[in-house]
Amino acid sequence: MISFWHLLVLTNMLHFRIIDATFDLYVDSKDFKKLLGVDSELWYVRDGDVKENALEYVVLVPAEINVLTFHWRARHNIMLPYKLETHVGNPEAAVVRLNISNTGSIPTKLQSFQLIISCTGKLTTQVYVSMTLQLPLQKSLQHLTNITIQRRKICFRATEDT
Repeated sequence: MISFWHLLVLTNMLHFRIIDATFDLYVDSKDFKKLLGVDSELWYVRDGDVKENALEYVVLVPAEINVLTFHWRARHNIMLPYKLETHVGNPEAAVVRLNISNTGSIPTKLQSFQLIISCTGKLTTQVYVSMTLQLPLQKSLQHLTNITIQRRKICFRATEDT
């Protein structure tokens, strides 16, 4: 398997135009309405423009929602390598996983991926969860941009039937 850093070097060697590399990353209106009851898209990056206000907001995820869907695409048919990392504040309360590889290239056609947050049933708490996307958005492949999306998942302790 090729590492993220090898992919960056390969991209540079193949002379892809990182200077023009832009992408989109958002939650569509259907999924955002499930989370907050608002019929609107939530854009984190639009045509390469990082929406800092959206990234600062920690979205509360209700107990009944376990799958968060994000939509993304690289613009202008330019290969854009990425690295994704997840973090969970309390692994005893919840575990997280992605349904895509942690490293690769952002697709050039609109696709979705999912962040799955599974409560363990051991605790009743709110669990901090983050997903960090690392990729080059500047002229230099040495300059990486980190985009961190934050969530707070509600988890309940499982009850035993008597």
